[in-house]
Amino acid sequence: MTHLPIEAIKLEFLSTITHSDVIVSAATGSGKSTCLPLWASQSGRVLVIEPRRIACTSLAEYLAQQSSQPVGERIGYAIRFESHCNENTDVVFVTPGVALRWFFEDKLNEFDIVMLDEFHERRWDMDLLLAMLKQHDQHRLIVTSATLNTAQLAAYLNAKILHSEGSMYPVDELFIASNSRAMPSKEQLAERVINACQQAILNTPGDILIFLPGKAEIQACAAAAKKLNTLVVSLYGGCSAQQQALALSVQSQQRLIFATNVAETSLTIPNISCVIDSGLERRTHLRGTKTVLGLDAISIDSAKQRLGRAGRTQHGLCIRLYGQHAPLIKSTPPEVNRENLTELVLAAACSSDGIQSLSFIDPLPEKSQASAISLLNSIGALAATGIATEYGKALYPLPIDATLAHLIHSMPTSSLMQAMIDVVAIMSVPARIYQLPTQQDLIELMNIHLPNRCDLELAIAIMRDQISTIDIALDAFQEAKQFSELLRSTFALPELKYAASYDHNLLVESIAAARPNCIFIKRNNKRGAFGNGLSEVVLSKSSRIDDRSKAILVLDTYALAGQGTKQSSTLATLNAPINIAIIQKLSLGTYLSESPELIDNVIFINSLYTYAGVTLESKKVSKLYESEHATEFRVSPDGEYLAFAERFKVYVTPLVESGKAINIGPKDSKFPIEQLSVRAGESISWSADSSKLYWTLGPELYHANLNGVFAINSKSDADFKVKNGENIGFSKKVNEPKGMIALTGGKIITMNGDKVIENGVIITDGKHIKAVGPASELSIPKDADVIDVTGKTIMPGIVDAHAHGSQGSNEIIPQQNWKNFAGLALGVTTIHDPSNDTTEIFTASEMQKAGMIVGPRIFSTGTILYGANMPGYTSHIDSLEDAKFHLERLKKVGAFSVKSYNQPRREQRQQVVEAGRELEMMVVPEGGSLLQHNLSMVVDGHTGIEHSIPVENIYDDIKQLWSQSDVGYTPTLVVAYGGIWGENYWYDKTDVWNHPRLSKFVPQNQLLPRSMRRVKAPDHHYNHFNNARVSAELQDLGVLVNLGAHGQREGLGAHWEMWMFAQGGMTPLEAIRASTLDPAKYLGLDKNVGSLEVGKLADLMVIDGDPLIDIRSSDKVDYTMINGRLFNAETMNEVGKKARQPLYFEK
Repeated sequence: MTHLPIEAIKLEFLSTITHSDVIVSAATGSGKSTCLPLWASQSGRVLVIEPRRIACTSLAEYLAQQSSQPVGERIGYAIRFESHCNENTDVVFVTPGVALRWFFEDKLNEFDIVMLDEFHERRWDMDLLLAMLKQHDQHRLIVTSATLNTAQLAAYLNAKILHSEGSMYPVDELFIASNSRAMPSKEQLAERVINACQQAILNTPGDILIFLPGKAEIQACAAAAKKLNTLVVSLYGGCSAQQQALALSVQSQQRLIFATNVAETSLTIPNISCVIDSGLERRTHLRGTKTVLGLDAISIDSAKQRLGRAGRTQHGLCIRLYGQHAPLIKSTPPEVNRENLTELVLAAACSSDGIQSLSFIDPLPEKSQASAISLLNSIGALAATGIATEYGKALYPLPIDATLAHLIHSMPTSSLMQAMIDVVAIMSVPARIYQLPTQQDLIELMNIHLPNRCDLELAIAIMRDQISTIDIALDAFQEAKQFSELLRSTFALPELKYAASYDHNLLVESIAAARPNCIFIKRNNKRGAFGNGLSEVVLSKSSRIDDRSKAILVLDTYALAGQGTKQSSTLATLNAPINIAIIQKLSLGTYLSESPELIDNVIFINSLYTYAGVTLESKKVSKLYESEHATEFRVSPDGEYLAFAERFKVYVTPLVESGKAINIGPKDSKFPIEQLSVRAGESISWSADSSKLYWTLGPELYHANLNGVFAINSKSDADFKVKNGENIGFSKKVNEPKGMIALTGGKIITMNGDKVIENGVIITDGKHIKAVGPASELSIPKDADVIDVTGKTIMPGIVDAHAHGSQGSNEIIPQQNWKNFAGLALGVTTIHDPSNDTTEIFTASEMQKAGMIVGPRIFSTGTILYGANMPGYTSHIDSLEDAKFHLERLKKVGAFSVKSYNQPRREQRQQVVEAGRELEMMVVPEGGSLLQHNLSMVVDGHTGIEHSIPVENIYDDIKQLWSQSDVGYTPTLVVAYGGIWGENYWYDKTDVWNHPRLSKFVPQNQLLPRSMRRVKAPDHHYNHFNNARVSAELQDLGVLVNLGAHGQREGLGAHWEMWMFAQGGMTPLEAIRASTLDPAKYLGLDKNVGSLEVGKLADLMVIDGDPLIDIRSSDKVDYTMINGRLFNAETMNEVGKKARQPLYFEK
């Protein structure tokens, strides 16, 4: 190693460091960053904290090379996403972020000496580290600087000052400016820089270092410098390793090195003989409570640092692009005085007794400190004591801002957390990752692919490699991917390549709920500006947001500095359009009331709803009516009447528009009320002239003529009730495929008794089974489509007697329902849903029959007959007539069964059963709560018991009772009562997320969280084993025991149920019978489904295995046939037909 100026203080340094902290003041190029750590290592392990990653890596690599050892042995480093050191490494270079994280973890107890290099830069994290190390008082400290006021620091630490003069060649200064006081300027910067470069090339033999404020200016000047016949190098935070290598080593060609202030200190850039100083830097400022980046003139101290780079090895030249007497500030203000302190306060709260317990070299600004404490309190990261909460400690180690970490934590689902992580990854990379296209055709293509005109949508698509029309900065992009993978791993989420699809609207709403101050509304008085009541932004040109948007969600901004603070502006760079309704939903606005006004003899109060000074809604409101049980209100067009539905009956009353709000109901004695419906009714509507009221019951339309209904002279016994309606329903032909299909060569489990056919053939003709038998006995029609299933097993489609699952949303039935696809792909061909939305489930059922949607056969009770008090659900039953009323209304809409749900009295349940007998409807009760409750249901003759009886064993008394009834049993083992239920067993014992059918047809955000984050327990903790054993005992006695998967896991849950029957002692054939024929008998469908017999409907599944040998092979479904339509279970494409449309989450 060559002789360096710093070596003049070596002996004094070595003698001082043994008993005192040391402050070393040394000029640029003196060797302090390379020599001091090695000297200090003689007294213990050394941690060197460098302000920048590039300094960490280059210094470590240089010293490792000098020691002839690989990086990570004696000399190492650790930066974000990269670590090359171990517990035996003598000297470790780290960034302040890494040092803070290590201090949080173990107070740096593995190190003896901590060196804070280039402390004169006065970063907030370096100030905080020094304050905490001073308080902790367990390390010898070395603080180095080229320009710092060392006396202040010495008094603060009670440390000794050592000074090295350094060795520097003379440097000539040349000022190029319009006058001697001209300040640095960005005007025509590239042109002025190139002119200075041309001059420097003529006047200096060495390389030329050009200081510029940022990457954009570097790229512009570097592009313009290509004509100068030199090697052009770019050096800035985040630049490529190749460019770093070119900058840090001498090249055969003269170099023009365009750099930010990263090159002012720490880095050794050899052979520099000329510096061109633009006099500019990007510096942070505090605007309100937000840190913004501005373009500023450098300080006098920085100007000296830059000049020093030209005189390290030879006589140098410094060309200044501003006046010799420009009024520069003496030194750059410390970051704590010009940045938001949220991260500082949280770090202090996690790693010490709180911010108030620390003594800083300069006092923290009280306003900034209070603002940071307030924000951290609002998100639950800080306790009243000033120490971090457990939530705060969970946020802090993440390599991102606390507010961004809070956003991730606040997402309600796994898929939204993944989406938020990908947005945060983009935000956390300092460099710009992408540029929007400028060509119109590319813009249009992008808008088609990403229709929401949303920056968040674009950022997520970029992270997931879902868009190709965008220019990507690869190095920055790779760093963002590293962020995403690290955060996904931290939150136990799938890797980026397995990213789950997400609901865009729910993502925006969830972010708004977590960070309401991010919502900005279009201002009325300023074109293009948006405000949130605290600040104002304008859309950046880099944003995809339509400037006609009324409201936006702003996650990232960029400040443009003007001549003064008032003239500066903030650009919103990462945004999402947001529906104004969300502001009201989240109660973020303010209600204001204007003076009352009289309109048509009615007094209204004009209510204004405002946000950030902008009126979002103005309406005249007056609360007139309320009700405990009504589900519909309809005011007549003429304003004379109010119609309402309560407990499924329709009523009308005169409309009263004055006085207090009226609590209306059928038994109200203060106002005249007329019942109009005899049977049930819903979907109330008025005729245009207000003379008639209409309502529906299933396919029937009812109407009441209201002329004279409340007339003074009307007869007291006048009856306006309507007994009969008109059937306005229509019919549609049941879907039936054409042609014949022959499945040949497979084993056939017919469920016709115990009959199993080896090497069998099934022939279907349309929707029916035409023939079943051994291949030797059947001839295949010439026009049949033949499918060879040799080596596979054919069995009836599964009949799920207790299935739940959404068939629509807001009465809209999707054209493709992934839940139905998943069920069919796993062989479930018939479902009975004993609790679902009436309007949706029966609509889906009819659409499935008509072939308008693909799914299993759908049967349901519709909405439950609920015994508790809930509008729209309560079925009040005090008599047989009450029970018949409710069963009739459900039968009208398509139900052949009803679910008696928690009717509190036994006679009420008996009345429902009797009504079922009279109306020929099945009655399935909600069972499983109490054994005596269940047994009374058996005695009373319900169709069956839904859910497992809550006992471990049953004895002869129960067996004799149940076996002498016709009551079935659907134990739903997946949710078996009395312990950890069966569903959890399969999550525990199998990798559900890897199932080939589920992973294909179930969105990852629905599948992965539940299946990856699973309960683990010994087998004897799972209660389904007992329930399955009882089920097998009852089946042996002739009770119809039925598969009911409860909708727990689409399709696969039915196989779990079958497998659990086998665990309880059923043979494979008995388990299959409980999954096919017996539930078909239970539901009265066995004449058509449940077994493979001639004349029955062609519902079957083809299994790649033999469930009679291994029941666990039943889910290896290759084909599913429903109503004669054959589907490839892997793709859910109908065999021989056009491929289906992809589901919304499929690529």
